[in-house]
Amino acid sequence: MSNLNTSGAKPLEWKVLILPDVVEEKTAGGIFLPEILKEKKQFAETKGVVIAMGAQAFKKDFKDEYWEDAPKVGDRIAIAAFSGYVIEGKDGKSYRMIGDREILYVEE
Repeated sequence: MSNLNTSGAKPLEWKVLILPDVVEEKTAGGIFLPEILKEKKQFAETKGVVIAMGAQAFKKDFKDEYWEDAPKVGDRIAIAAFSGYVIEGKDGKSYRMIGDREILYVEE
């Protein structure tokens, strides 16, 4: 798999960089959302793709073992709403940096 990380940000320790799904600009009824509401909805978005992981992400305590069911780069995942830190990438996309334990599940 090619390198998905074009953000210019490298996660450290147990952090995970995800690219959240983009929130639609208008409602199903055709009403355009104000920019502030769109930004709030984007930060509440709970699904996305794993872009990069720090070296300690999904490590079992202080051992050299990793979670058996840990997500991999490229996996679609769900996270808790409003978790993490928003990063504007060098590529113009909006990313979220979260802790590995903030991932709720991997989509199959």
